[in-house]
Amino acid sequence: MKCSLVDSRDTAGLALSDLAGMSRAELLDAWARVVRKPAVRSASRELLVHTIAWHLQAQRHGGLAKSVQRRLDRLAGTMDRGESISLVSKLDRMHVGIMLEREWRGETHVVTVTTDGFVYRGKRHRSLSQIARLITDTRWNGPAFFGLRSGKGKAPAGSEDVK
Repeated sequence: MKCSLVDSRDTAGLALSDLAGMSRAELLDAWARVVRKPAVRSASRELLVHTIAWHLQAQRHGGLAKSVQRRLDRLAGTMDRGESISLVSKLDRMHVGIMLEREWRGETHVVTVTTDGFVYRGKRHRSLSQIARLITDTRWNGPAFFGLRSGKGKAPAGSEDVK
């Protein structure tokens, strides 16, 4: 028998179907129980309902993927430091079939983007960092090595610009 979240109650004794009929005071209380933080008093009713609903579903279904949470944490840290952010990077815009070309110590290296990773010299790899390590025999941030995001510090001797 398939169970619906609307019919099931979480550990706080709430179901999604309860939210629509709750008063603002009840929503503020539900927020504190479900989110486990005090509610923002100035939040609109819509924000209260949507946030509680998201948390109820996350508790039941597992929430955000770890990779998404890490990215959000990095973005929040960048914003906390007052640095500018780019919501869409070159890496985010890569489409299947795009070929990345990088010259390293006089040799041109070509990587093709696939649906499940990258192909370099006929072999599939999960990340650009794996490929950059094969090419340089040192640890590199793969997207930085291929010019898709800025790296920290200076490039090691022998590196050339991405084509």
